[in-house]
Amino acid sequence: MSTTAARPAVEAWPEGVIARYLTVGGATVDTGAYEKTDRDTTLQSTCWGCRESTLSSDGLSAYASSEERLAAALRAARQWSQAHAERCRALPHPFGPFADEIGPRRVSGRYYSHVSGNEYEVLDIQTERSFWPPWQITVRLLTGDRVGDVVSHCTAWDAKRDRVLS
Repeated sequence: MSTTAARPAVEAWPEGVIARYLTVGGATVDTGAYEKTDRDTTLQSTCWGCRESTLSSDGLSAYASSEERLAAALRAARQWSQAHAERCRALPHPFGPFADEIGPRRVSGRYYSHVSGNEYEVLDIQTERSFWPPWQITVRLLTGDRVGDVVSHCTAWDAKRDRVLS
């Protein structure tokens, strides 16, 4: 009889993520490449619960190798990410990395789009697609010359010009 505990299933990390931390609230903090030049390597770490984000640079001289630069930037990113994960109690956002693009839209809600000038009702929001676009919203048009039409798109929410109607 084996005494080894079963490991929980681990989901694949998003492309470009090189380090991932689990927050006390159950969200993740992901670290990935932000910018790499001949003189600097910068990594970005983002919490997908509270959405706080930071940039970590290598801080080395121009003579350091690219491996030394990546290691130094990763050390700095790990320090911030680990500290943040230990204290962040925000729950994971249901729309994950697409939360900003989807905005306040929810199924059955009514909204105004500044892009089309139409009002619409949300019928479905898909965030786990394995093909382009990676997220999609399906709506029924309520005003304009295509009233009643059902269309799918991935137009991002514009907090300054789009409106929640109900």
